[in-house]
Amino acid sequence: MLNSPNNAQWQQLYTIADRIKGLAPWKNLYEDELFGVRDPVTGQDCFISVMGQGGNHYAIGVYIGALALYQFWAVHEVDNDEMALQMLLSTRQLQLSFEDREALENFDRAIIKQLGHKYRGRAAWPMFRSFRPGYLPWRIDAAEADLLIRTLEQAAEVLKRIAAGESLPEPVDEESYLMRIPDMQAGSLIWREEMVRIPPPPLPELNIQLEVAKVEAARQLPKQRTIELDIAMLPEPVVDEEGRPYLAAMLLIVDNQSGMVLVSELLPNGETPMHTVANALYVLLDKFNHWGWTPGAIHVRHKVAKELLTPLTQMLGIKLKTKSQLPMLDEALEFLMARFDSTWAEDFDSDEDDEAPPPVRHRGAR
Repeated sequence: MLNSPNNAQWQQLYTIADRIKGLAPWKNLYEDELFGVRDPVTGQDCFISVMGQGGNHYAIGVYIGALALYQFWAVHEVDNDEMALQMLLSTRQLQLSFEDREALENFDRAIIKQLGHKYRGRAAWPMFRSFRPGYLPWRIDAAEADLLIRTLEQAAEVLKRIAAGESLPEPVDEESYLMRIPDMQAGSLIWREEMVRIPPPPLPELNIQLEVAKVEAARQLPKQRTIELDIAMLPEPVVDEEGRPYLAAMLLIVDNQSGMVLVSELLPNGETPMHTVANALYVLLDKFNHWGWTPGAIHVRHKVAKELLTPLTQMLGIKLKTKSQLPMLDEALEFLMARFDSTWAEDFDSDEDDEAPPPVRHRGAR
């Protein structure tokens, strides 16, 4: 279950939110004028983006780590709004936004009422949300509340000077950022500021390790059929064991001749969307050994899927081809999506009896 912030943490957060709202930093900063705060507890660099210059979404984004920083820039280079949204949902950040009252959930309103804070008008109500790769924005937990308190307190020191007429120092290059850095001096925490170069970090490694015994067992199996394979995102989010909504990926496999659905199974949610997709390899290998045969050929439509499956298919001697059209799979996918409702788990899972969580509706990210 979610380890929710306590009343003291909420009080600190809303007090900081009120202070930042009073500074109206969006009047002086654009979203792409970032600066950083090095967290004194974790040592992580967090990067602050002020949203609202356009007058339609007032918020402070706290991007956690260098990877999130460079994902921020990647999102802003994309022209396609749908793709940009998918990339945003894959970027680790915490966000304080200022919303209309009706945009809040009952949970938010209950906290505000309990604390005794009063808000009125449009874009006046603070809301705190957590963004994790593969998930939809959700409530923050206690650890995230502490991180937000520490970073927003230091961000407010910079924003106060900006409101008084100062400007962020010009970076010496595209990889340099103004950072507030903590130092311990005589047992006290002292903050200093300097320009720090933040180079692009290495991308997270997938580190796929298939069980040798399962691979060897699959090598001995007879080859039958040609199958069509794809990984599809469900049209509605589902919830994990903590109740957090995420964008579920479904592995769909059909027989190339009959159109029979062989697999329609949710993939375990991974650390990143790519880790989630990579879980298809483990599921696929288990299916082969469960069936007692491997396909003679696998047809996929995307190069990414081909790159993902190539190591396994080469080990098992399976032909792997990309096809612009997968007619049997598309027919099955259309049928399955048409039946997507509150009982979709019973319809989708053709191989297992495990009950999957029901879909949830969510107002979505802004």
